[in-house]
Amino acid sequence: MGYKKIITYILESESGVSLKAAGWQCFGITGGKQWTGVRKPPVPLYPQEMKYRYEKILKEG
Repeated sequence: MGYKKIITYILESESGVSLKAAGWQCFGITGGKQWTGVRKPPVPLYPQEMKYRYEKILKEG
């Protein structure tokens, strides 16, 4: 489909060991602790923690 990279987020309390083993790179803590805006769910769906952003390069260039 032409994607150059993919991005995912994990909770601060998660280790990310499976992402690291699969070749993902951590880009540090990012985002807020909860959803905001119109798409915010009526009840929290996960613990309110900061997130780690991971990226994996699929194609160079």
